[in-house]
Amino acid sequence: MAYDRAALVRALSAAYNGMEQKREALLLCERAGIDLFSINHDQSVQGIFDEVTRVHAAKIPKLVECALADARKARHHEAIRAACKPKASALPRHPAANAYLRLDRHDIWSDLQSRSANDPRAHALLLCGAPEDGHQYFLNRVRAFEDDLGARALPVDSTVFNLRDARKALLALRDVLARELGEDVAVDALPDAIARLTEDRSLILIYPTYPEALDAAHARWLKAHHTDAIPELYRQAVERRGGAGGGALITLQPIVWRPRLWDWIEALSAHRVTHGALAPLEPQATRHELKRIERSDIEMFFRELYSGHPDAIDAATSRGLKLYEASDDAQSFFARLQELLSAADAAQR
Repeated sequence: MAYDRAALVRALSAAYNGMEQKREALLLCERAGIDLFSINHDQSVQGIFDEVTRVHAAKIPKLVECALADARKARHHEAIRAACKPKASALPRHPAANAYLRLDRHDIWSDLQSRSANDPRAHALLLCGAPEDGHQYFLNRVRAFEDDLGARALPVDSTVFNLRDARKALLALRDVLARELGEDVAVDALPDAIARLTEDRSLILIYPTYPEALDAAHARWLKAHHTDAIPELYRQAVERRGGAGGGALITLQPIVWRPRLWDWIEALSAHRVTHGALAPLEPQATRHELKRIERSDIEMFFRELYSGHPDAIDAATSRGLKLYEASDDAQSFFARLQELLSAADAAQR
């Protein structure tokens, strides 16, 4: 039996939702024969199920069986069953057009999933790295797999960045929400639009890369916008819908530090200066680093992509590792991996 892992994680997380049910989620894993000492307990329920279904894939049938036997969670059984579908063919499935976007970035993706599914508040996530770390590939992933996040993912225009006039940022948001709703939205009606768009799922606003080198003035703007203005709009939106239910409002802000001639001096490096400028945001925003892709990430990726087909896994992993060795950075590797999977897809058609 094949599993839609993302759908299964969502269904199990909904059934055992919230910190108060984490113990039940862990007991479910134990009944499925999973060693609880192998699980990181310091994460959300969704993080636990994401880890278990990824690392202990062989235990998934028993996990599903135990979850379906839990009569108290009966209203979630249909969603759990829907994530379990028979394989249509014994052949390796075609790589999806955007499959390459699922490589790596696991910690960031899991955090985004958890906030979207389990924490209906306003959240600011800063996606930090050097230009060659491939910010855009992660942003593309959010848009391509928004359903995995249980969210709407909407790009914000660069006109949002206006250090002199905070209202210009609200005008940019108005335009984004109006396009999604298909109707005019007044600035004063932004909370109502947000309330409608977060009624049944979360809303992720994807900001463009900051257009200039980050300094104290830009950092103050980021703080005022992402940790003051956006949470206030969300607070008003929650009031509009009576304070019940609804999804989160998440702003995803890529931050790129641009190399400088004196980067060899740590105290003056662009990396260090950028992090210093971001420090005032950190009590209210979460900073994620785009970590280096490792060989183990590539091996895991192809094991999941061609699950159950060892020959396809070995051949694809070998080609992927060769690309890895030939690529100077994450950005060039993602571009080559996209070409590799597109070629494999075309060959199978």
